[in-house]
Amino acid sequence: MLGAAWRSPRTSLNVPLTPGRRLVVLPFPLAEARTVAHRYGATVNDLILALAAGGVRALLRSRGEPADRLWLNCTVAVSLRAGSAGPDGNRTGAMLVRLPVAAGQPADRLRAVTAATARAKGEQSVTAANGILVALARLGLVRWFSRRQHVTALVESNMTGPVTPIRLLGAPVRRVIAVGNLAGNVALSVVALSYAGELTVTVQAGADGFPDLPTLVAGIRQDWATLAAGCHPSGAGGVPAGGGPRAGAAAGDLRAGRNRRPMT
Repeated sequence: MLGAAWRSPRTSLNVPLTPGRRLVVLPFPLAEARTVAHRYGATVNDLILALAAGGVRALLRSRGEPADRLWLNCTVAVSLRAGSAGPDGNRTGAMLVRLPVAAGQPADRLRAVTAATARAKGEQSVTAANGILVALARLGLVRWFSRRQHVTALVESNMTGPVTPIRLLGAPVRRVIAVGNLAGNVALSVVALSYAGELTVTVQAGADGFPDLPTLVAGIRQDWATLAAGCHPSGAGGVPAGGGPRAGAAAGDLRAGRNRRPMT
């Protein structure tokens, strides 16, 4: 993990956080996502990382930053549970995956991400990051480090929810949206949650540092459309009209003191 950390380049993605947030929620058909991922020998999580890499590439190029030789570190959450959550609740670690922002085509990015995640799993200890954070906490340096670090540019997590619809207080739950935490100068996250046949991806960013977040989201939409069309050359089979996730994707601009929580 330390070797990957030292190779992390600096970009405009790492900016100090302010209270405001921007959110975009992208729903994908879960079965379609699996089909696309498996066609390239990848997992759904690999697919999410590849889409994130494509979005970041589009964003950085729009900002005039070089992207054609860029590989960015992404912190990927990893479950440490052997089975069910049990009384101890969630247990997570993390690994650093180098995202191939340099790759020009969506299929090339997906193949490169698949290789990068396999390499990270073979080379890294997923509990190493926890140990580093504990050491920094004991020294009182967590806040100082989180505001100045360039180990990682963004964070990603992929969680599995109920496979069948659930009810809450008698009402059907139509969609579940996961929103992760941002801290320090890590101002961008991509969090996915599957629920009842739908894969919902939430892109969250610091409001002040990412006024152009729609550019990143457009890159994700375009990559998804390209990869999905490759599985269905006729254009059928889940490729949404307009070349992106299904209609109903939601966007929000959350400012301090108002609309802090997205409502569904």
